[in-house]
Parts: sequence; structure tokens; C-alpha cells
Amino acid sequence: VPALADLYNIINNITDNKGLYLVDTSSAVNTLMAIGGFLSRRVKVVAIARPIVTYGTMKAYRNIADIVKKVKNQIKEDSLNLNK
Repeated sequence: VPALADLYNIINNITDNKGLYLVDTSSAVNTLMAIGGFLSRRVKVVAIARPIVTYGTMKAYRNIADIVKKVKNQIKEDSLNLNK
């Protein structure tokens, strides 16, 4: 996402995107999280939506943790390649 990359560069006063990882986490979003998000954002019933999203997030924890693990491994791999 170019706008996020530009914001990162402005905040960190740099000219490249090294160190910036934009990660698609949509694969970890389950049906409960989507329903809770819909109820919260579109229907505006936050009191009902929050527990649904929370439960969905708890059920998706393993998937989220796997994404984090993959990104951490990628960062480690990238940093090793920079030192070569």
C-alpha cells in the first residue's frame, strides 16, 4: 500500500522501505470475526459485536500466531541476506 509506505518513510525520515513489512492477515479472519465486525461497523451494535469478535479472535489465535511466526522468520531471513 503506497500510502502506508510513504507514511512510514515520513515518520522515520528515510527514503526506502527497508524494515517495513505490510502483511495480509485476512486469511486469519474467521466468520465470527467478520460477523462481529459487520455488526459493529454497519449495524452499530457494538455491545453485541465485541464479544463475538473477541471469541472469533480467540478461535483464530493459532492462525494469527502462525502469520506472526512466518513474518518473523522472513525478517530474520531478510536481515541475514542484507549482511552478505
